[in-house]
Amino acid sequence: MAALGRVLPLLVRQPVSVVKRSISTSPRSLGGVYFEKDFFPGPYPKTEEERLKAAKKYGMQPEDYKPWENHDKWGSGDYPEIQPIGEDLKSEYEVWDDKSTKTNFNEPLPMREYHYTDRFDYGQDLYPSSDKEMRVVFFGMIGTFVLLHYFCNNFFARHDEALPKQFPFTYEGHGTYWHKSNIKRNIHYTFEPAEPAEGSE
Repeated sequence: MAALGRVLPLLVRQPVSVVKRSISTSPRSLGGVYFEKDFFPGPYPKTEEERLKAAKKYGMQPEDYKPWENHDKWGSGDYPEIQPIGEDLKSEYEVWDDKSTKTNFNEPLPMREYHYTDRFDYGQDLYPSSDKEMRVVFFGMIGTFVLLHYFCNNFFARHDEALPKQFPFTYEGHGTYWHKSNIKRNIHYTFEPAEPAEGSE
């Protein structure tokens, strides 16, 4: 009866409706709910004890744990500095918790992991990175196309046209792309007055 006496006033106070519900923000009603602040990194470790505590927090060995040096710029706090490693560089024979990304549960990821979501080979130096390497690749590619264009148009005979040109002259040569000095033209017209035909007078 004592329990019924405690529950009955609560039932009377509640609105008799199955659609309308009040949102409760008490700690008891929000049990198990996480917020963004719960995933924020902690303050930058300044002592050895704080560094060991942060390494244990992220499940890393103390000798492998190293926080970001420019934590003031990025706001990384005690988050570990992890170099990005693509899926292609990880072993395919290890039993991963997530086989698609080759990661394990609670494994710390690089701070800019969302930059590499659709890349599988990041971490490899496959592309030119310095200004000198990029200039060499650019001018090398452009120069190759220029040389091919020059040799193909000057040292290799091109195909003839489908029909010979009829007016005002025709070419007598291997093709229309040869130099003008190597082309003989047949003139089909003249400015001389026409000779009268015999018996026209």
